Amino acid sequence: MRSLQFLIVCVVLVTALGAAAEQSALLTGEELRAEIVGVELEGRRLGVTIKILHDSDGTSTIRSRFRNRDGTWEIVGNQLCVTWQGEAGTHIASRRWG
Repeated sequence: MRSLQFLIVCVVLVTALGAAAEQSALLTGEELRAEIVGVELEGRRLGVTIKILHDSDGTSTIRSRFRNRDGTWEIVGNQLCVTWQGEAGTHIASRRWG
């Protein structure tokens, strides 16, 4: 149950970031890369702080009080694509923004 709650929180956080980006001019793939690589994104949902980091090698991490997740990211055209891994390396979520 906690895994599902954590996943929902992560999707809401990243969706909120995507919605904020839609309100402004769309970024090119290179502009998007410059905005996210090495920048720790932090948000709160239901009292839980979540931190997301996208590294230059294409890996991503989510850290929170309850759970940590690893994943990968890539930019396809002008879209950010993120895939999160579950326990034992199982795929739990993919999302494309742009």
